[in-house]
Amino acid sequence: MVFSCTMGCSAHNLTAKEVKLALVHASLDGKRYSWYLTEFRDEDANSPIIYARTKLRKSPTYRVPWLTVTPGGDLKPKDLEEVHLITAWDALRFDTPLKWGVTGALVGAIAFWCKTKEKDD
Repeated sequence: MVFSCTMGCSAHNLTAKEVKLALVHASLDGKRYSWYLTEFRDEDANSPIIYARTKLRKSPTYRVPWLTVTPGGDLKPKDLEEVHLITAWDALRFDTPLKWGVTGALVGAIAFWCKTKEKDD
């Protein structure tokens, strides 16, 4: 599966025309899954360029650490701590106290607003 990047991303090659970043979700053997961050350019013999990949996982999730891409052998991949993948679904996950607090404040503000509107009628 290929997902195109829509917001907050840009390719390293800013001089070429129509450079596209994409996330490629692949399963190498049907049991292990990984994501690849790639750059596509039309009419380029070196396209696609693979910037990074995720660690192999048994479940097809995007919430995993990113690594450099190596040809294998003695070269070990390095962790890329500055690469993050944030989606719209992350806003709906209640995994931090801040998200719980903001949601509670919004519900309370809407309830208070509805109560004050009833008194005005």
